[in-house]
Amino acid sequence: MTTIFIAGATGFIGSAIAEAAETLGHSVTLLCRKTTAERSHPSRRLDLLGGVINPALLDGASVLIHSASYVGPDVDLQRRINIEGTRNLMRAARQAQLDKIVYMSTAGVYGTCFPVGLPPRPNAEPRSSLSASRYEAETLVLEAGGSVVRPNFVFGAGDRWFLGRLLHLARLLDGSIEHGSALFSVIDRSSLGVLAARLALSDRPQDVFHAAYPKPVRVASLLTVVSNASGIDVSTRSFTRDEAQIRLAECGIREEEVAMLCRDRWFKAGELWEVAGKEPPATLALSQSDAAWYLSHQTNT
Repeated sequence: MTTIFIAGATGFIGSAIAEAAETLGHSVTLLCRKTTAERSHPSRRLDLLGGVINPALLDGASVLIHSASYVGPDVDLQRRINIEGTRNLMRAARQAQLDKIVYMSTAGVYGTCFPVGLPPRPNAEPRSSLSASRYEAETLVLEAGGSVVRPNFVFGAGDRWFLGRLLHLARLLDGSIEHGSALFSVIDRSSLGVLAARLALSDRPQDVFHAAYPKPVRVASLLTVVSNASGIDVSTRSFTRDEAQIRLAECGIREEEVAMLCRDRWFKAGELWEVAGKEPPATLALSQSDAAWYLSHQTNT
């Protein structure tokens, strides 16, 4: 049995990794801001804002999965948590002689130079201060001998901005752009958790990986799946990008968000599945809990 320590283990992705690691039969310790006896796994307090991290925090760890990131707009917190917090965590990992590390990053580090149809690029050109902080965190993990995972769009219960937002925009538009033909790289939260856990347990040398289903998914297919699962109607009407921009601008939607409905954003992502020794799902689907999440999200939008 391997002992896996997960930083950010109570978050959207970190909790999925914890579930996957437990299912695989491994011991899990949660590294989180607040510890409580009510948690189902042992937990230790990790404060990425607290400066130097005592390497004793990692005593007993065989593997460290770092999924603790600040994703808000505060530039100071981006620097202090994503960069300095990661730097301190990697220093503690080195002192604890822990070299099996996986960092959960984001395809947002590619900025406007997204590698459509291509394998992972070690180098990136982040566009925002947030993505730049995540990219610098990647560098720190790679320097510590760890690997980096870059998901693109992740869906499932707890998703607060991707599929629910996509559905919301389509409902505001009352249709799709160019018949929803844009292609996305996507992955469900549970599959991402399994891939991250299996990568951390593998003997694969340090690398950068894309995390998504091997085949890209059309926007129209995503909208159909979430609509059918949740019972939320989505119009089959289609608009040009210019028409959609005009209609959505009246609702206060920015041009960058309109681009989300019509810009290809997919990359090659088969390698991580091979390393993990796992077959991707045969069909795109939502679980009952996922469907309930999106139904509740749309009801409250």
